[in-house]
Order: sequence, then structure tokens, then C-alpha cells
Amino acid sequence: LLTDGLQSAWEGLANHPVLQKLDAQTSVVVLNVGSGETVENVAITGEPPQEERVIQGLPVLLNATVVNSSADRPAETVLSVLLDDELARQINLTLQPKQRITQSISIIPNHSGMIRGQFQLPGDAFPEDDTFLFCLNAAEKLDVLLVTGPAGESRAGSAEVYVKAALTSPQNVTGAMNLEESRLAAAIQVVTIPFDQLTEALLNTSDAVIAADVPMDAARGILLQRYVESGGGLLILPGVHTNPEDYNQNLLAAATSQLRLAPPVGNEQDESGFQPVGTIDLAHPVLSAFAEKEADYFSTVKFYRYFPLAINQEEPKEQVNTAGSPSVLMRLGDRTAILAEVPLGEGKILVS
Repeated sequence: LLTDGLQSAWEGLANHPVLQKLDAQTSVVVLNVGSGETVENVAITGEPPQEERVIQGLPVLLNATVVNSSADRPAETVLSVLLDDELARQINLTLQPKQRITQSISIIPNHSGMIRGQFQLPGDAFPEDDTFLFCLNAAEKLDVLLVTGPAGESRAGSAEVYVKAALTSPQNVTGAMNLEESRLAAAIQVVTIPFDQLTEALLNTSDAVIAADVPMDAARGILLQRYVESGGGLLILPGVHTNPEDYNQNLLAAATSQLRLAPPVGNEQDESGFQPVGTIDLAHPVLSAFAEKEADYFSTVKFYRYFPLAINQEEPKEQVNTAGSPSVLMRLGDRTAILAEVPLGEGKILVS
């Protein structure tokens, strides 16, 4: 073994199966062939991309771990992300002695197929740990099934109008400033159906489902439950035709005992009373596209009428990994939860 002898380089072997092969009879000889001079070294240990589907034009959240091996000197460095040898992102980092930083980075693949990526640091006295290689396999489209509720008195009252516009409108805007948004919208293939035409066959061809003001009965709940359990993603957007108790009994109860959709509160006609956004988890993949230091997209958002989410646990957590436990992604100024994720089988449900 050739090693720089730093403990941080060996921490990744903790609980590794290879350690079971070493016993009291194993002889290890340490031969110091290194220089006596102190070497300043900043290392990129990286982290493999999460096991999630990568789509051309849609943001992907990557994590890169950078370590300063010096025991007494801070270090300044630049973390670069390259995709197919082209620079995609650069981030300036300052690390204190012995500090380890895991940096979340949002990138957007610009083509489908296999993409060769790497995290890269400027070369130093030990260049072998300044690069971390990874691969992304990007698909061409994300097939989204938009399921809408009962038709209102006018088309302007339909959830379909606003949700579909939000997903597709960037394709109609020209100019270099909107190129990234246009690519993102072009990556989403939206098919819209009324709630009474929802079938298992349609679900099987969809990567994600948006239920916009959809009445929830037992049969529809079972269809969506099976879809999510098999790996699908479901976003619930309640509306004027939503009965919270129907959702709780016919769908959410199968996922968790800790999350419930509460009756709506507030008055959309009263502009004197509203709630602002309080906390938001911009590190989560569904919100990472808004994680820009120079922009605060949610500072002017006002909620006049909304469905609170009741989280049944003594101390609600923003990040929960336990199966069936909800993760709160957005809260109002009064700490009311209004966006949460809950795992179900191999898939996930987002409740807004």
C-alpha cells in the first residue's frame, strides 16, 4: 500500500469487508519513504451521484466532499465541475485546518446518453487526489401525467391551466437569459387527463404524476399507491374539490401515520391577511433549481388560503430518512408545514 498516512484517507474503510481479512496474525510493515517536509494538500473525496433518474435539461444535485489535510493552516481552493471535459460550475471554498466540507452542486445535463463528469481542484503538492470521476446516464424526456379535477365554471378556474403553463411556458420565451429555463421545460413531456380517466396503463408509462385538485376515492387511492410503491413519483396539489379526509384515508394512510392533510385555512379574497414563506429546503432536488445565492425567489410569495400539513411527531424534522417518516421541505412564517415528502415503497409522495 502506498499512502500519505493521513487518517482522513483511511476513514472511508470503516466497516469495509476487507477489514475482516485482517487478524492478529497479519503482519504490517510500515516503511516511511516520504519527505520530512510538511505537504499542504487539499483533497477531493467526492461522493457518487445519488441513485435517481437523470434527465436531459433537468437539474441534478451532486455532492462533492473536499478535505483540508493541514493541521494548522487554512486553505482556499476552487471546486470545478466538468461534464464531458467542459466546465459546468465553479465554486470558491475556504477550509479551516482539518475541515471537511460537503458541497451540494446543481448541474443541468445538456444532452442525453452517457456523460463523463469530474470534480476537480487546482493541482497541489499531491495531485493524485485532486480529481474525482463519475458518470451520469441522462434520459431524453421526463413523462409527466397531469391528472386534473372536475371542470370549473370557467377554464380560468381549472388547475390544469396554471400547472401546465408553469411546466411549459418557458418554451415560448426567447432570449439568452431564458435558455436554461427553456431547456428545462423542453425536457418535460406533459400529458393531461381528467381524473375519471386515470388507469393503471397510463400510470405505467409515466415517470411522475401530478394530481391537481383530484377527488380521492378508494379505487383511485389504490392505483396511485401501487404506482408510487413501484418507484413512481406523485405530487399532490389540493384545490377547491379536495376533501382532506378522503386523501388521508385512501392514500396517505398507506404511506405514513405521521402526515395528514388538514382542512384549508385563510381567505383568498382578504388581501390584508396572509402568511409568507418561513423556511425552505433548497438543498432538496425538487427545489435545488432555486438555490442561487444572488436570488431569493420566495421572499415575496404570499399565501392567502392553503391546506396546512399536520405532522404527528413531537419535534418535526426538516430531514428524515426513516421509511414512512415525512421530510418537511417548506414552512410558513408561523412554522406551518405546507410542503412535505414521504417515502412509500420504492417511490415518493410530495404533498403541497
